[in-house]
Amino acid sequence: MSDDTFSFDERPAPAPPPPRAPWEVLVVDDDPDILRVTEVSLARLTVDGAPLHLTCCESGAAAREVLSRDDAHFAVVLLDVIMETDDAGLQVARWIREERRDPLTRLLLRTGQPGLLDARSVIAAYDLHDYLAKVEATHARLATAVGAAVRAWRDLRALALVRCSLDGLLDALAIAPVDAHAVASALVAQVSALLAPGSSVALVRSHPSRPGATVYAGSGRFADGAACAPIERDTVESRSLADGGALALVVATDAPLTAHNRTLCVRCLDAALGLLTADLHVAR
Repeated sequence: MSDDTFSFDERPAPAPPPPRAPWEVLVVDDDPDILRVTEVSLARLTVDGAPLHLTCCESGAAAREVLSRDDAHFAVVLLDVIMETDDAGLQVARWIREERRDPLTRLLLRTGQPGLLDARSVIAAYDLHDYLAKVEATHARLATAVGAAVRAWRDLRALALVRCSLDGLLDALAIAPVDAHAVASALVAQVSALLAPGSSVALVRSHPSRPGATVYAGSGRFADGAACAPIERDTVESRSLADGGALALVVATDAPLTAHNRTLCVRCLDAALGLLTADLHVAR
């Protein structure tokens, strides 16, 4: 951290963040015994320190109903092939990709009759993450496949968020004159998307004429822009402003910052500092 003075709100530090939200997994199989075995196999699996939360249903029609809910955000769908029809699982996979237009959710197909389908052609045709034969899906094999699928979804989702925030950044830069706050908000969104899931990022500004600090641009729990009381260990770096105040970049995350991500955060701070400094000069 630099030696620049930065005044934080003197209110008590916020409580520690709650446990990481579980990864949502939908298991679809018409055999209750298979559902129970799946729950046992995945009961202790964690990814990035977060457990799995399984939702189970016994038909392709039930899977469509669950996936159609507004609050449905599944990282992985584990599908049996033969249920109410011989290709019920394949039809659900096609529905997810083509009708719901969901390219992110990872699809794992599981079948008790692997000889009926060619794995390579099915994986390519339905954009599957993996194809498992039930006789080969031991506890370890199933946990490994689902864990890998969750990680793949995590990374694909991060890329999608980066793409979305980049669109926002380019839109902000296209406005003349440049809106410093809009660009700073887009920068924060971009950085937040590249950090561990659940991370919150804020550019926090202190003012020379009043105590405490306010969020200039934020994501996650800082997104509402309300006054905050970040503790010093969450501050990555701070810089002095021309008006006598300071600007700091604060990251609240469960995972330690890598050297690359720390550098990225500092560059975000410096870019925002340049924009804000230019605004301050214009305002004089």
